[in-house]
Amino acid sequence: MTENEDVFSWEGDACRDMVTYRFIELSGTALAVAFEQDPELRKKYALWLSQKEIGTKPVILYTFELEHDDEVSVFAMPRENHFLVRFHTSLFETLVSIVYDMELMNIRAARIVMFTGKALYAVSWAEALHDIWGDEFMALMRSKGDDA
Repeated sequence: MTENEDVFSWEGDACRDMVTYRFIELSGTALAVAFEQDPELRKKYALWLSQKEIGTKPVILYTFELEHDDEVSVFAMPRENHFLVRFHTSLFETLVSIVYDMELMNIRAARIVMFTGKALYAVSWAEALHDIWGDEFMALMRSKGDDA
């Protein structure tokens, strides 16, 4: 098997649609949770955008450190509302390019730009993270409602 076949082998896998759907959805959730957990993040992001120049490289905006050295990183891209979300574990890695409306907390466009690893594991991992983040996000929203 060639290197290219390794990288793109997941495209013919029956899990492709589930991987794509779940990781795009998780990317939107990652952005929503990051911006809700860190109230200063919007200001930091706006400041970075205002100071960027031609040739500005993406920066890590927020990182979720999970169990077992798993990690989710949100990168700010030089175009406003454009992000890259990287999901990394020992068994898979995926990158999602996402255009996200922070005010409406809505995904405008998204696509998987890279996936390597075990698709079945990635789907199971994503389902578990979705459940955890869903509970955390709902708790955050409830606490904001209590403060109002």
